[in-house]
Amino acid sequence: AHFPDPERMMAKLDETGRTLVAIIDPHLKLDYPVSDELVKHDLALKTNKGDNFKGHCWPGESYWIDTFNPKSQ
Repeated sequence: AHFPDPERMMAKLDETGRTLVAIIDPHLKLDYPVSDELVKHDLALKTNKGDNFKGHCWPGESYWIDTFNPKSQ
């Protein structure tokens, strides 16, 4: 594991006046098993034409999770 003792790491960050910010990216790379599940369960953000929205982000072309859909929350 990259961070075998997260509590110790957080304490060390706190000692130096730093904080940890965790992010959750709302997109999933195309042709990735999780993005296939997103599409299968109709949880991807849609375009105004009803197609699954595809956008570019750090992993490449991605589907974006429709976070307003209660089923995806």
